[in-house]
Formats: sequence, structure tokens, C-alpha cells
Amino acid sequence: MPVKVRKQIYLEPAQESMLKRIAGVTGVSEAEIIRQAINRHLQQVRMPPRGRRAWIVGRAYLAQLVAPHAPGGARSCMSAKLLVDTNVLVYAYDRTEPQKQQQAIALLDSRSVR
Repeated sequence: MPVKVRKQIYLEPAQESMLKRIAGVTGVSEAEIIRQAINRHLQQVRMPPRGRRAWIVGRAYLAQLVAPHAPGGARSCMSAKLLVDTNVLVYAYDRTEPQKQQQAIALLDSRSVR
């Protein structure tokens, strides 16, 4: 049996009356009648494609990223021995924050690549 999710809905009195009458006559549960009505409605509703253009553009961008750039299929990638957050560089030159400036300079001195 498929898993079902519990939902609470509000019906108008006339809807409840009709639902009870149909359930009594057909011997089908009220919940099943509601599920069938939802299924019939969903078959008629056509949702517009959402963001199809965005998906197309995104896919093209990703394809461009993974495509080989150099002849022979090789890709060039950045290689670095040390990466430094730009905030550290900013504080190294910022005289308005002397304590942070000293820490940034000490960090850059201790991590320098020779």
C-alpha cells in the first residue's frame, strides 16, 4: 500500500453533506473520494514550465565549465602553495585597526612561501 500523508481540509457544509451522501451510496470512504477528486483535477491542470530558460542557461554554463579548454583535452587549473583570505590582506594595510594589522602581518610573515 502506498504511503499517504495526513492532510486536514475545511469543507463547506454543502460539500460535506454531498461527500457523506456519495460515500454512503458508493461504499467508498470519504478520504478515497477526495483523493479521486484531486487526481481528476490534477489530470486537467497544466502547470507552466518553471524556469526552463534558467535550466537551459545553467546547463550550458556547466557544460562550458567541464569542456576541455586546451588542445588535446587538457584543462588548466590554478595551483597555489598558499591561499590567503582577502580580509587578511586588507588588515595588513589598514592602520585604523592596529591590533588586527599586527596579527595580519604576523600571519603573512609566518606563512610566506619562499
